[in-house]
Amino acid sequence: MASYTSSIVVIVLLVAVIVEMVASATKFVPPGMNADMFPEPSYDLDAPECTPMKEPCGFYSFSLTSHSPFKWVKSWCQCGSNYDCVFEKADMKMRVYRQVCMPRTGRKEDENRIL
Repeated sequence: MASYTSSIVVIVLLVAVIVEMVASATKFVPPGMNADMFPEPSYDLDAPECTPMKEPCGFYSFSLTSHSPFKWVKSWCQCGSNYDCVFEKADMKMRVYRQVCMPRTGRKEDENRIL
């Protein structure tokens, strides 16, 4: 009975770790930033698809004076099924981090090239 219970506990822990790894892998934030400061983005289900790597799929607004979590600002469009909404650049004048749609396959190549 004890080995059965410990097996279930191990399986539950492994599933939790895998879910966390998948969730953190899909959440892309600006380099050097804490992912916990960024809320999950939300999109309108009926929004059209953004033009990849051109139109912003959303923004994270921030304040220069506080250490509070960032706020998600929706765009008028959303990424297609083969794209992720990822950090493109910081606009310090508007105080936002601009997010654009990037292909899921090409993103890993770009991250490896940066490193």
